[in-house]
Amino acid sequence: MKKIDFVIRTGFEGLEYIENSKPRESKHFYPEWWKSVPTKLGEGLIPHTRTVKMCPSFSDIYNEGFVLVSPCDIVLRYHEPTQLWQWESSMSQLELEVHGTNQFVNWVDGPVKAIFKIPFPYAVFVPKGYNLRQVPIIYDYNPDWHVAYGVYKADQVPELTIQIMYTSDKKEILIKQGTPLCQMIPYKREKFSYGFTALKEKHIRKIKAGWYRATSKFTYSHVKNTEE
Repeated sequence: MKKIDFVIRTGFEGLEYIENSKPRESKHFYPEWWKSVPTKLGEGLIPHTRTVKMCPSFSDIYNEGFVLVSPCDIVLRYHEPTQLWQWESSMSQLELEVHGTNQFVNWVDGPVKAIFKIPFPYAVFVPKGYNLRQVPIIYDYNPDWHVAYGVYKADQVPELTIQIMYTSDKKEILIKQGTPLCQMIPYKREKFSYGFTALKEKHIRKIKAGWYRATSKFTYSHVKNTEE
């Protein structure tokens, strides 16, 4: 098992004792609406309809990596007519920055109005040859902001800067301490080649085996019949 270490940065000593500001495994951050979704619909032992709760492509998202949360309360303000921005944090040590509109906003056809940058209080140390993939919180449906998608060569640059993409029509928004900001997924840097191969018997058998792994139980077949 590979190990990832979080180290509190200079100037933030003591924050590591505040549990609500710590990065945590992704499995702790299923969306709230997910908790009320049943695993199946219909009466009896056999489910009439399997819901998203039994979909491996969904549930496995939260088996990957860890989530960075807001280390403190943060208020972001943006006045669209004047393009003036402002921020305040409840923790004086945390000073945000901004990406000027000429760096991104003016060049993209999308809802982003301003980009605020949070210098994250933890540095992260990963094994040699590993990157971190920064992913916005999936299925969050937050109309006010999201974090940019990106990649860190984290074995070489351990400091993290989180980019908040301001998309709100409100004049100001509050991001509370402990709010999930983004998911970080570690992966090994590797190069792949791509090609096309004629379908063979070994391919057919593997495709069929995959089907049976997903369907040979009424519930959670993909959990019981696949390996970690």
